[in-house]
Amino acid sequence: MRFISKNSFFIFLSLIAFVLFVPTASMAVEVSSTNSLASVLHQTTGKWRGELYYLDYQSGQRFSIPMTVEASLSADQETLIRQVTFTDPENLVYATQLLTLNEQENRLAEAYFKDNQGESLNYDITKIQISDAQHWRVEFQNETLDDERSALVLHYLERKGNKLYSQKKVKYLDEFDGKFIVRNGSKLTLMEH
Repeated sequence: MRFISKNSFFIFLSLIAFVLFVPTASMAVEVSSTNSLASVLHQTTGKWRGELYYLDYQSGQRFSIPMTVEASLSADQETLIRQVTFTDPENLVYATQLLTLNEQENRLAEAYFKDNQGESLNYDITKIQISDAQHWRVEFQNETLDDERSALVLHYLERKGNKLYSQKKVKYLDEFDGKFIVRNGSKLTLMEH
């Protein structure tokens, strides 16, 4: 049986993070006059179904597993609440993810809970492109541990109609000429809004 390690699991969820963010002038931003990132992200509430694909840390092979996400907003409409379920072969895994904006630092704050354990992460937004509420892309990054090594981690989240894609790339900071590798990603389809 293949299992995602605890560290791997915490890190993979960060790749599908939704970003509640108000862009600043220092970023590469393409935004239409009627849609902000917060408004298009609010429209990602609902039930999503698809797959998580990931690079297995031990074997080096890529695998795909079924995943569902039920997303809603908190009562004050400021925090995105995501209930994530996936199959880590033959075992159903449940997790809760909370995401909100730290306006003072222009960063995404994420809290993640699974199996009576929690983790907190922060991300810098590097690029926002919005065509309309159904077509947009956000890129964000942080420095964190991946497979117990310091790494620069790049993420993107992209919506194309009723499809939502994400991907995480990792470059280890202890390698002088290290290259980015695709660590994991997700492909989801909106089932119910």
